[in-house]
Amino acid sequence: MTADSQNMGRDVTLCGWRVRSAVPLPALLPWSGDDRPPDITIRIGRVAVPEGLPFQRAFMRIAADGTGWVTVPDVVRMQIRGGAEVTVDPLIDVGAPDIALFLLGSGLGVLCHQRRILPLHGSCVELDGQAILFCGPSGQGKSTLAAALAAQGLRVLSDDVTPVLLPPDGPPLAVPSYPRQKLWQDSLTALGLTAGERVRQAGEIEKFSCDLAARFCPRPLPVAAAIHLTTEKKPGQPLLSPLRGGTGLLVLRRSVYRAEIAGWLRPEDGLFHDLVRLASGVALATLRRPADLARLDAFAAALPDHLRATFIREGSSGAG
Repeated sequence: MTADSQNMGRDVTLCGWRVRSAVPLPALLPWSGDDRPPDITIRIGRVAVPEGLPFQRAFMRIAADGTGWVTVPDVVRMQIRGGAEVTVDPLIDVGAPDIALFLLGSGLGVLCHQRRILPLHGSCVELDGQAILFCGPSGQGKSTLAAALAAQGLRVLSDDVTPVLLPPDGPPLAVPSYPRQKLWQDSLTALGLTAGERVRQAGEIEKFSCDLAARFCPRPLPVAAAIHLTTEKKPGQPLLSPLRGGTGLLVLRRSVYRAEIAGWLRPEDGLFHDLVRLASGVALATLRRPADLARLDAFAAALPDHLRATFIREGSSGAG
């Protein structure tokens, strides 16, 4: 590691934070806000992962003071402290896309929990000045559906991780992350999109970055609905089904990004309180998307009107 690698690069924007990073993060836009000090500083340095911590899993560990470690074998070790300081120990070239992938994935999840922001595992689009969240486990097509809706003219706020603010005197707000998606090759082909670089340098993962600069919404928006995305099992099922009461709250709890560490980084009752506030302030539903990607364009073309009729509240507008 050279002395130059320790130097801070340009300041960039992530979730509205001013980030000063020594790690290349080409997906992030340059900082264009005020001249306040950085909210988050990302350095390159040696990271030793301790043993005997309260929370220990193969890839993630949390100390009693809330410091987190993310370890990806043969790729990177990261230490994340206080929601403001990240030390990255790259085990491959620091400019490899793998480093940014995990920093803006698991690393972002830890930062959100440390900063008491609710991160949901989902993609988010703008519809009539309000945010529609598509949540759910990996493989349900959240990014693919958001990309299909972007092709219909909607703008995208986030991909994979959507931070949600819960102000005490206003509606829940979805926070834009950065203008790039990660899509599988079959989704890119179905949507007629051009693949960017592979999101992983190593291996044969057919997932690629897709630039969203022309279809990115850069401002927080009030959340109209958090929708749990599933795949259609058979034709004729209802398109949208409401989620109510405890069922809706349980589904929302399962949509928290890196939920396994939430209780270690914030009081469990604090997480429950945030979920109740979100559930009481937005509509919750299940959406069944077609399993056949060949039907996706037609589905995405009709979906905005369904969402508009079901969820959009007239007279509401985006923040900022």
